[in-house]
Amino acid sequence: MKRGRISILFKIVVSILLIINIINPNLSWKMKEGWISKDAKPNNSYLVMTRIFSFILLFVLWVFV
Repeated sequence: MKRGRISILFKIVVSILLIINIINPNLSWKMKEGWISKDAKPNNSYLVMTRIFSFILLFVLWVFV
């Protein structure tokens, strides 16, 4: 594969993960912290910040990289 194709493939894979994180930030929280305790729930501010940060990263990925 050429370098350009790998770059596009990388952008697509990372974009899919970021879009999943924007749509459902609970999923990333469960993978990172939720497995530690059964009854734990993420804070709303954590979920909002996760969505904002994921959107910013998605924008930067496609505009500047």
